[in-house]
Amino acid sequence: RGVVFALPHMGNYDLAGAWIIAEGAGSITTVAERLKPESVYGRFVAFREGLGVEALPASGGSSAFGILAQRLRAGKLVCLVCDRDVTGGGIEGEVFGEKGRMMGGPAALAVQDGAAPPLARRYFTGYLPSSPQIALLRDGKLVFMLERHDIEGRMPEEIAEDLTNAFDRFCTPAESAAGNR
Repeated sequence: RGVVFALPHMGNYDLAGAWIIAEGAGSITTVAERLKPESVYGRFVAFREGLGVEALPASGGSSAFGILAQRLRAGKLVCLVCDRDVTGGGIEGEVFGEKGRMMGGPAALAVQDGAAPPLARRYFTGYLPSSPQIALLRDGKLVFMLERHDIEGRMPEEIAEDLTNAFDRFCTPAESAAGNR
């Protein structure tokens, strides 16, 4: 069975996809909002495909749903950003006290194809969703969170240093990680 990752707009989604592929996941398929002008959309798609991420158009192309279902049946990973309706056909509900629309694709795919829909937000209890926000998980547990207030107003080099330190501390081989927990 394939897996549907239903993700919020958090952190660097492209980098996460590249990491999953580098770790041996094979390939990832996602849906990308068709940006204007078309040349900008084309650049985003080319960048993602260069990382090994298949990017399907959210509109103006073949049925993304059918292709995603095929990938799931083939045991592939499907990563979908679900906290913003880019098609106008999302599910209406209350979001932070206001009416809003969320994408229903991840749940619909999981139900149709029996894919396992891990809920990324369950790992981030105690942290409000925000963008930007970067989380590191190890063995299914949140080990580091760089929140919006830790990112905004800082130089990129400072943020990179924080991330490098977190990776050095938490993303080491399992044998040496025992002392870091």
